[in-house]
Amino acid sequence: MIALHAPVAHPSNIAHQFAKVALANPALPAILSEAGAITYAQLLVTSIAFAKRLRRMGVDRASTVAINSGDAPSALAMMFATSFLGCRLVTAGKVLQNQSIIEPTHFFRTPDSKGKRGLGFTMIDESWADDTKDVSLSDIESFPGHADPEDTWLVLHTSGTTGKPKFISLSQRVVSDRTAAIAEDFPTAGVTAAMIFGCTSRPYYARAIGALLNACTLVDSSDQAFWKQAGVNVVFCSPSQFVSFVGKYGFEQRFKKVEISGAKLEDEVARTLVKHFDQVIDIYGASETNKTFANYVSARPDGTILRRGRKLDSQIEILTDDGRPCAPGEKGTVRVRNGYMAQGYVGAPEATARNFRDGWFYPGDVGFFGENGQLEIVGRNDEVISFGGVKIDARLIDLIIKSVPGIKDAISFKSPKATRNEVLAFVVFEDGVDRNDCIHKVREAYQTHTGLPCFLGRIHAIDELPYTDSGRPMRQLCQEMILDKAKSGEAY
Repeated sequence: MIALHAPVAHPSNIAHQFAKVALANPALPAILSEAGAITYAQLLVTSIAFAKRLRRMGVDRASTVAINSGDAPSALAMMFATSFLGCRLVTAGKVLQNQSIIEPTHFFRTPDSKGKRGLGFTMIDESWADDTKDVSLSDIESFPGHADPEDTWLVLHTSGTTGKPKFISLSQRVVSDRTAAIAEDFPTAGVTAAMIFGCTSRPYYARAIGALLNACTLVDSSDQAFWKQAGVNVVFCSPSQFVSFVGKYGFEQRFKKVEISGAKLEDEVARTLVKHFDQVIDIYGASETNKTFANYVSARPDGTILRRGRKLDSQIEILTDDGRPCAPGEKGTVRVRNGYMAQGYVGAPEATARNFRDGWFYPGDVGFFGENGQLEIVGRNDEVISFGGVKIDARLIDLIIKSVPGIKDAISFKSPKATRNEVLAFVVFEDGVDRNDCIHKVREAYQTHTGLPCFLGRIHAIDELPYTDSGRPMRQLCQEMILDKAKSGEAY
């Protein structure tokens, strides 16, 4: 077993920062589950053993390691191991599989997860745990770490709200700065956290690092009774994850705090959260920028939801179409900047130029600041379709199309071709319907309900419509799909 006594150098390296905390708090539980506790010392030892195993397999600074896992201890040990070695880490999921930008050199999975045949996935089995017998403190200093704090460490895919899912790269320096920015959420040894996020997702990594660099404890369980027994005082999840969790397990307990993020928090979900948590914090942020703004959510006795805004350490502005700062209550385009935001998308210069401009990140959201300083997100820029100064809400067009019998689902969007001032739509038809008749009725409904000249162009049949994980229509991706059709010579 490793002798836990010596200080650890390399302050900019996340794994070295964790080692320093583990050496100071060896017996403190890092991870709690029904199977027992994994102490800080044990997680450090496992991370070192993983790094040694990876090094023997040829992983070095030039490597990109991909992992598919639902096992939090293994995912965290792999995360710290890649930090020790100075290589890159990416999640091996469907998004990685369906792209050609990121090319991992090594693939790993745990027994609970699958790996595509032909990619040569290595199983993280019991033998990896046996390696902990040969770990010593001197191993840490033998690892190369990163050559430069700005070198890429974590390669993360975005939610796809800006079109095709894209990747951002975060360096050790950026992750360290982001962790420092959320330090108040993790007072030293003062937080026991449960997360519904997947253990190889960006929000999980961000909060796990925040917890583990501040001597806090992660609870790896879906059992609320166990959460209560373990002393959970904060839960992290997205709105849709909470709804799914309640649908699967119910929710009978009450906890101190929940931090919700990843999508707009609708009032109905907020009311449920208020019933089960003393404090509800709705975070606005993105993979590109980390946490940006916080709304504190409460409810009146009649169920009316109240929000009170609080600026975090990012700059956030809302601008009119001509670039003027919006007055309170005035809707406009949201933009964000801070010292640890991503600088663009990997291998996607057009998307980078569109969303990162003049030192700001433009997430594509439309919103306003309310009377209590709260940030209210009311839609997306791509949900507003403008014709000669006349603006139409794309969500309204979706509803009009879906109101026609025979249409199962629909997403509308503006034609991506500048010379075509028209709305296009992807639709899913019911089985056995007369599609031409449906399309005729769609055009009639569009004309009747919008009162505009018929700017409704081609209606495309599609088997499955593109939505984000939070259920938001991916209109920009629809535009990109149309352009791909055009490149192949197909009419649109």
